[in-house]
Amino acid sequence: MIGRHRAVMILFSALVSLGLLVGCGIPSMTHRERMEVTDPKVSALWNMGGMDRGDLGLMPLPESGSVVISQYKGGDPKGAGYDTLLTYDEATATVEMAFSHQGGRLRWIGEHDTYYGPKEYDTADGVQRERIVVSYWQDGVRYTQPGLRIQYDGDDEELAALPLTIGQLKSKLREWAD
Repeated sequence: MIGRHRAVMILFSALVSLGLLVGCGIPSMTHRERMEVTDPKVSALWNMGGMDRGDLGLMPLPESGSVVISQYKGGDPKGAGYDTLLTYDEATATVEMAFSHQGGRLRWIGEHDTYYGPKEYDTADGVQRERIVVSYWQDGVRYTQPGLRIQYDGDDEELAALPLTIGQLKSKLREWAD
């Protein structure tokens, strides 16, 4: 039997995909640029108003490498919810940070951090790697649930049954690192 959270996520994905296909207010990308994390423009985006990333289970920010910054036309808190998306990929994790123009400045409004585990499992869409997704969204961002959510996707039925705690996340990440 499919879990309630998984059913909601499948429905959400289907609705977003349908919106992309028919152009229902989903913003179009107008500019995409790869930059080094040491670039001052990127450094300015890292500031999240003093939030402790570790306390939220979010990935530490990289000291080297590159990110992709995508800017969107038509994105606003009442539309898609963000104007700029910063994406950082590495072999074991992906970070997607969303920003909105507010008061003439970009403001961090939330993110998804995906940690990939070592195991693979079969799904209706083919073989997938197990993963834990940590999402933190501020209130008022469309298509998101405000606050912190930590969800495991994989063949471990006990972990997949409910949202994880920060302690369970950190324990699983230590296990995957060994």
